[in-house]
Amino acid sequence: MIRTVNSSALDQCKEKSLVKKWAKQKEELEKAARELAQRPFACEADAVKAVEIFIKEQHHQPFALSGEVTKELLTRYLKPARPKKGTQPESTVVYHARVRISENREAMAREKDLASTLVLIINVMDAEGHPDREVLKEYKEQNAVERQFCFLKQPFLLGPIFLKNKDRVEAMSFVLQLALLVAAYLEYRVRKSLEAEAAPLTLPGKRKSSTPTA
Repeated sequence: MIRTVNSSALDQCKEKSLVKKWAKQKEELEKAARELAQRPFACEADAVKAVEIFIKEQHHQPFALSGEVTKELLTRYLKPARPKKGTQPESTVVYHARVRISENREAMAREKDLASTLVLIINVMDAEGHPDREVLKEYKEQNAVERQFCFLKQPFLLGPIFLKNKDRVEAMSFVLQLALLVAAYLEYRVRKSLEAEAAPLTLPGKRKSSTPTA
């Protein structure tokens, strides 16, 4: 079963990163639009096509793009050297593809909503007995359990141990889990005591913390 949950905390976190992302995207779009506008086209059809290609390539971004074609009359001499007396400059018409960029609030809202949505895939089919809020709560709490088991996975702790007997392996597992339980309890007691203290605990290396680990 797939559950989707919207997180308000994640929404605030993602909003900051999305604002930076959108600002960078807009800056890159504006730079590309300026480069396109400086490029002259010999005919109006080519300029229109350039606008269409630009919008098609950038349509996936949360910005509204609109284009127009402007005409410019260029007057210049055929040769770059100083023109002879009586020589008349020639006039040439060129076209420019210009793209206007504005924020698409609706697209931004959709992207923000998608970024702040958690998708949980579970094998519990009883939606009534296990509502979305409870499933999310258990999912978020598993990080605390995994963090406690982290030291059991460290090579220097279990690497030198070699046990052939199955019963001894089970006994060692029990001893380690018992040690983990004691360490978790000590961590809990220390953190609860620090809640009533005004100053944090000073750890080795002169680090200070109000939530030390075991």
